[in-house]
Amino acid sequence: MNMNRAAVWAATGIIGAGVAGGLTYAAVATPAGASASLGSAVDNALTATTPGPGDAAGPDRRGRMGMGRHGLLNRIEHGQLTLQTRTGDRTVDLQRGVVSAVSPTSISVTSPDKFSGTYTVDSSTKVRTRTGLVSISAVHAGDQVFVIATGGKALRILDRGTRPSG
Repeated sequence: MNMNRAAVWAATGIIGAGVAGGLTYAAVATPAGASASLGSAVDNALTATTPGPGDAAGPDRRGRMGMGRHGLLNRIEHGQLTLQTRTGDRTVDLQRGVVSAVSPTSISVTSPDKFSGTYTVDSSTKVRTRTGLVSISAVHAGDQVFVIATGGKALRILDRGTRPSG
């Protein structure tokens, strides 16, 4: 059975929004002492490769609606979600881009559409690389990152390092 292109796009958007919202809710709602499994799940869901100009959201060659190299979550540039939590609504910022500046207390990121965001960083900010949880000192200007923040404070930073040139 063939789905038309509009149905595929709609399904991709619905699935992607649900996954992004679920991951973000988990990142925001998880207590600081909780298991690192959330970080692993987010880390596995996102990749550092920026999609090429001809790539399309939707099923991959095997028909999967993935979130990997060419999936919907990798296409997020920046945005806000409002999540309903047990304690009320919570607004969460998402941004994918290149680190333009980083210090022990802040990170500035520029998205592919030239949007710039600066977020505070403290001891409760979780920074994850391909090797696991690290400190903010492991993040460098030029690194590809995905930031989950609320109220201008970075909650999670997923650092995929620098993109290979070429």
